[in-house]
Amino acid sequence: MDIDPERLRRIEEAVMQVPRLNRSIFLAARVDGMSFDEIARQTGLSRRQVTRRFWKAFAIIARHLRTYDAD
Repeated sequence: MDIDPERLRRIEEAVMQVPRLNRSIFLAARVDGMSFDEIARQTGLSRRQVTRRFWKAFAIIARHLRTYDAD
């Protein structure tokens, strides 16, 4: 699978817009394949807090990418 280098750069830029803890949670779930329960145990947060932080990260990334796609 070929990845468009420009698209990859935009994704990396979007991920870097996310606050550090939320970014770590997002990457643990999406890249490392960890469950929210595993992340909660690792971070000391509740599963609910992990879920909220994941979706906040997702929203920031999606909003950032939509900005590029609109141009």
